[in-house]
Amino acid sequence: MKYTRFHSFCRRRRISPLVLMIVAIFLCTVVTTICFYYLVSSFLTSYTAERIESLYKMAKSLKYLQDKRKSTGFQIGKTSEFGDLFRFNDISLNRPEEQLGKKSDVDFLKQQFASASFVSSFSPQMRIVHLDLKGAPPKISYFKEIFPMLRRCGATGLLVEYEDMFPFWGELSNVPAKNAYKKKDINQFLKLANENNLEIIPLIQTFGHLEFLLKLEEYRSLREVLEYPQALCPSENRSLEVVKLMIGQVLALHPRIRWLHIGSDEVFHLGYCDKCKKRARQEFQGEFRGLFASHVKSVADYVKRTYTVQPIVWDDMFRKFSISEFRNYGLDKGIVEPMIWVYVKEIDNFITPYTWKTYSQVFPRIWAASAFKGAFGEKEFIPNTRKHMENNIAWLEVLRRESINFDKIQGIALTGWQRYDHFAVLCELLPAALPSLALSMMTVANGKADHGLFEKLPETLGCNMPPMIDLNLLFADPILINLSSCKFAGQEIFNVMKTFYMFNVQFTEYLRQLEGNGWMTTYHVSHNFSSPWRLSEATQSQDYFENSLEQLKIRAQKALSQVYDTYTIEEWCEQNMKPLELKLTNIRHKKENLSKRTVWPRRPLNQ
Repeated sequence: MKYTRFHSFCRRRRISPLVLMIVAIFLCTVVTTICFYYLVSSFLTSYTAERIESLYKMAKSLKYLQDKRKSTGFQIGKTSEFGDLFRFNDISLNRPEEQLGKKSDVDFLKQQFASASFVSSFSPQMRIVHLDLKGAPPKISYFKEIFPMLRRCGATGLLVEYEDMFPFWGELSNVPAKNAYKKKDINQFLKLANENNLEIIPLIQTFGHLEFLLKLEEYRSLREVLEYPQALCPSENRSLEVVKLMIGQVLALHPRIRWLHIGSDEVFHLGYCDKCKKRARQEFQGEFRGLFASHVKSVADYVKRTYTVQPIVWDDMFRKFSISEFRNYGLDKGIVEPMIWVYVKEIDNFITPYTWKTYSQVFPRIWAASAFKGAFGEKEFIPNTRKHMENNIAWLEVLRRESINFDKIQGIALTGWQRYDHFAVLCELLPAALPSLALSMMTVANGKADHGLFEKLPETLGCNMPPMIDLNLLFADPILINLSSCKFAGQEIFNVMKTFYMFNVQFTEYLRQLEGNGWMTTYHVSHNFSSPWRLSEATQSQDYFENSLEQLKIRAQKALSQVYDTYTIEEWCEQNMKPLELKLTNIRHKKENLSKRTVWPRRPLNQ
């Protein structure tokens, strides 16, 4: 019937059925092509963000499974499943449970960017990059590569914390690490900084965090608590003399500095020894804060009087001081300039209105300290760029607000801790943190949040094919995965760390699967009783993990050798890869031992 009507329609209008069919097919083809074009364009535009979001949700699910110990969901029972994901090159997630953008986080950044056009910018005059050299000290040649980039991002100076990497001499000759910089290295470092117009501010710990000194036998008697080489005893006569000696040697190699940071943060042990207890009673009415203030003032007076250099001090030990205490202890009138440090966006939760008011009555000039790495976990690999950007934007807002209460906001230091203290493991390496540093420093130099910074970042990092970066992607990808193709100094290390993160996500799930396995428990090991077939099924990804880790270790050693010496490479691999190697070896041994049996005893096995 339909065929007859079609031909009748064609005869009435004198149209060839063949021609009409060809025209219809042509029109369908055109429409299909146009739809396909728009579909492909839309897919290519959104692919990166969608892929990252998909992987993030998967990793979040893995974390949920780890927490709940469920047996359902994503399985790593087959090599192909793991391999497909792992070979999506250099995908990884840093602390997945923290990367989910909470509503407050989203609101904070969106509000800052939305109000940017209505808010006046506030960029501190001094914008300092903190170089923590007490862990993973880079080769001097690496500084030659990154100093021009730091300057382009808006940095004006460097806060250099040498600790045991400084080449102390004479009485202090046993203090430096065996791979410490030489004097010629320091001179070359200062020359490179000067060529890039980066002002140097040395940082010397003079009270707390003196582990690198107090751990040694010859300085053991200077500890506040004999068992803990953390804080100096301020009541020991020799303490101040050793501090003066360290300051003298550092300033001998830094003759033209304007500021010296004398540390003094986190003095956890204060007023413990008998000398300090007695002195606190006699001189400070039992107040241990007097011990702290007295030592800081002595060091600051020495620096100002002897070298005409302005001392800077970390502020955390001052936060409970009253205005009268500052004045009674002689810490007002600019004897020191506090560097107020908070590394999260909730700055006012740590620096209360009372503290701000007290500081404004006591200190004419202050500094701030944010972070670009080393603030969210002592064993992290890659910094969470979003969290650090939030912290720096929050500081700009706070400093804009508080600037009317001080004679001057001297500047802000973007800290980049390499160890949490002298005894801690290495956290994020400097090359892996350069994207975070670049974005945060550009934001600070700009004085406020700005969408244009996302467009400048790829150029700053030497990206030949600029990746898509915007505020939404920063939440989906807070470690900036799609910067893998850029060519900034140390980019190979950045990529290795991301791959290692993903390996850890997968390996953690593999271990969870084995822990939930009912054929490889401590019971089975102790009785040497299990099913070889079940063991084979449970560990079929074992070879892949072992081979992948070995290849990743080779890749890491090669990348790290471009920036670090062999000691740092060995330390990083031992701290991060060795534990995984031992776990894999233990799994293999258990499987092999349990699989040797070909006959098994009758139950009960405990007879």
